[in-house]
Amino acid sequence: MKNKYKVLFSCFLVVAVLVGVVCIYVFTHRVDVDKVDNARIKFVYSDNDINVEMSRDDMDKIKNIFDGKIKVKDNPSCGFDESIFVQLGVDQTFCPAQDGCPIVYLKEENVYIRLSESEIEELHNILGKYGMYFPCV
Repeated sequence: MKNKYKVLFSCFLVVAVLVGVVCIYVFTHRVDVDKVDNARIKFVYSDNDINVEMSRDDMDKIKNIFDGKIKVKDNPSCGFDESIFVQLGVDQTFCPAQDGCPIVYLKEENVYIRLSESEIEELHNILGKYGMYFPCV
C-alpha cells in the first residue's frame, strides 16, 4: 500500500512540475511594451525611404496589438526585411511579414508573434498612414 502512495505522489509531483514549467514559459515569453513611450517606423522598399516617428495615438494602437503576444521560435515561410519595421522604444524592433501574412518578427530576440487577421489588418491600416504598404515583396 505504501508503494501505491509513493507512485501516486511521484506522478502528481511530475505533473505539477511540468504544469509549472509550461506556465512559466507561457507567461514569461510574452511581448511587453507597456512602458514604451516612443515609436518610429522605417520602410525602405522600392522607391520609398520612410523613417519617421509615429504619433502617440498610433503608437498606443500598435502597442495594444503587440502587447501580451506569445513569442515563439519558428521558421515561417513569410518574408521579413530588417529595413521594414516598427520600433517600439529603443530595443524592440518588429518586422511585419512582407507578404501580408499575420506574423511579425521580433528582431532582437529572433522570435515571432502571430496576429489575428483583424489585428494584421489594423496594423497595416495604421502603417499605411505613413506610406507603408503590404504586400511588399
